[in-house]
Amino acid sequence: MTGMVSYKELNVPEAMAYVMEVVGQGKVAGAIAAGAVIGLMAVIFSNMYAATRVFFAMSRDGLLPKSFAKVNKKTGAPTFITGLAGIGSSIIAGFIDLKELVNLVNIGSLVTFALVCLSVIILRKSHPNLKRGFMVPFVPVLPCVAIVCCVFLMLNLPLRTWVYFSIWITIGVVVYFLYSIKHSNLNEETISKLHDKIAR
Repeated sequence: MTGMVSYKELNVPEAMAYVMEVVGQGKVAGAIAAGAVIGLMAVIFSNMYAATRVFFAMSRDGLLPKSFAKVNKKTGAPTFITGLAGIGSSIIAGFIDLKELVNLVNIGSLVTFALVCLSVIILRKSHPNLKRGFMVPFVPVLPCVAIVCCVFLMLNLPLRTWVYFSIWITIGVVVYFLYSIKHSNLNEETISKLHDKIAR
């Protein structure tokens, strides 16, 4: 792109389509813009799918009300939580700036990645003989490097994102201690039995 226009002109949301438009390739620019919209829809659908399955699993365990775990008899899909998540996402998208939402998704993803890396280190120490389908190489160096990278990226996010994220985490902690911890089907005995079965 920098070979076709000055880099100073690339500070636009749709840089590639803009470059094609500038050099007279309007049809190509339209195709690129359409591809971007389709790609965005694919990301939205994948995020919605992941979110509904997480809520479904949490509800099945008792961390959320059991009504969230209801599935359609024909399709087997959690239609109630899917509809609820769709409505909630629409409301949030209608009232919160897109940049704020993107930053919230970023910080949520980075925290998740960092926790996964931390879990790899902890599980490697606490359950060294646990049967695994995949072994992460260079533990604990690689997970530690990944955690540092995630923290670095999080520290570069705006303060407002941290405030929103803190509010979200606070709500989650309150829900957990007021409802989830009392209704969860899992306990220390169940978890230990599960670990024993996996280890065999």
